[in-house]
Amino acid sequence: MATLRYIWGQYASPLMLLLLLVAVVVGVAVGVGLARVRARRGKAPLSRGTYLVGVLLWLWLVGMVCVTLLGSRGIWGSGEVNLQLFLAWEEAWYAGERTAWLYIVLNLALFLPLGVLLPLLETRFRKVTWVLGTAAVLSLAVELLQLVLRRGSADIDDWFLNVLGAFLGWCLLRFVLGLKKREKKAVGYLLPPVACALVFCGIALAYQAQPYGMLPMQSVERVEMSGVEVHTDCPLPDVGETAPVYYAAPWTEANCDEYARPLLTALGEDFDAMEAERSEYRVDYTDPVHHSSLQVLFLGGFRAFYQNQSGATEPAPATASREEVLQKLRSLGIPLPDQADFSTEAGAYCFTADGVEDGVLYQGQVTCTYREDGQILSLSDELVAVPQSGEVSICPPEKAVEQVCDGKFLDTDGRLSAGRSVEEGGVVRSDIDTLTIQSITLAYLRDTKDYYQPVYAVKTDKGILYTLATQ
Repeated sequence: MATLRYIWGQYASPLMLLLLLVAVVVGVAVGVGLARVRARRGKAPLSRGTYLVGVLLWLWLVGMVCVTLLGSRGIWGSGEVNLQLFLAWEEAWYAGERTAWLYIVLNLALFLPLGVLLPLLETRFRKVTWVLGTAAVLSLAVELLQLVLRRGSADIDDWFLNVLGAFLGWCLLRFVLGLKKREKKAVGYLLPPVACALVFCGIALAYQAQPYGMLPMQSVERVEMSGVEVHTDCPLPDVGETAPVYYAAPWTEANCDEYARPLLTALGEDFDAMEAERSEYRVDYTDPVHHSSLQVLFLGGFRAFYQNQSGATEPAPATASREEVLQKLRSLGIPLPDQADFSTEAGAYCFTADGVEDGVLYQGQVTCTYREDGQILSLSDELVAVPQSGEVSICPPEKAVEQVCDGKFLDTDGRLSAGRSVEEGGVVRSDIDTLTIQSITLAYLRDTKDYYQPVYAVKTDKGILYTLATQ
């Protein structure tokens, strides 16, 4: 169901649905008109099967145009052109997300009906060259229209997948027709679809076989640093040969209830009396009587936001001590570490943590405001406390310097790559002349399998860059 909701959200739009409805009416009207014309000219009427195939082919054509040019996914694009074959496959591998692979599968499936319907409508398309030629020309026209109309980008991967999909549809049809005729070579037509399915299964198994997921700096993109002078203005740290790895188990709706019940009870709320609205990656708890609410999001991590608007008293000025606020938040069940940084501003109290304490990795921020009587008015909990799950071998910090020179890093500040266009091969041109490394420390980033892996945080005069630390 989640996959169907994603497809609907990405490709459906009111205009597309309207055009599909019009296409149905037009297809039926044209079919009826064609039947009458043939009857007047004394020609044999079309068979019901031919008529049905023609209508289905027309509906497919209209639907394909709507999906590629008019769907909600086809927002005004950048007009980019990708001529690197299998780049989308590499991006999906590094992204480690189901939706990235779903986009590839949908491009493959989009032209599959063409390979089935054309041979049923016209016998010349029983030859694979006719099907491949038609699919290639039609897909190329769509890609060029996307480029000209700026409804996406012209991508050779899309073109390849469309043609492959038409070929697989043709193979499936020939297999079925061959079975009906009891041809010995019918099974041979099933080999390409089976091979394609095995490729996708192999990719999925290879990803699952990896002990850890992909980190943000593991991508097809890199910053071109060949013309940049990199200086190291700091001693390299001694980090050892191994480092801990931490695992954050994905949250579910049940975890949200386990988190919300004690928190809301400690805040003086009646959890059982609150209304809970649940969606795929979010739960909203609301009390319309007392005007309080708690929102818990659990997509790609965890975040919780509480609001209490029942009282008219303004929050007390930020005069409470760090220890008072720390104890207040801990009494709510929030596991703040002792080493968390503390700051105040305009009645808001904020704790920020990024480090390891007693074998637990703490990352994130907790912010709150409350009244003079200690009643919490608002709470933002974006702190994760992750237990250690193992250790991994790491490379020496000299490798971090090499990765910076090679342009393989995560530029969170965007000062080296912001506003630069991505060229063929995922190269991002940088316009800086020099880069000075000021310090290198071990940090942690979350990967696509919810592990927090060790990375090198390279502080430079242009911002912080993150590089791989694992072997």
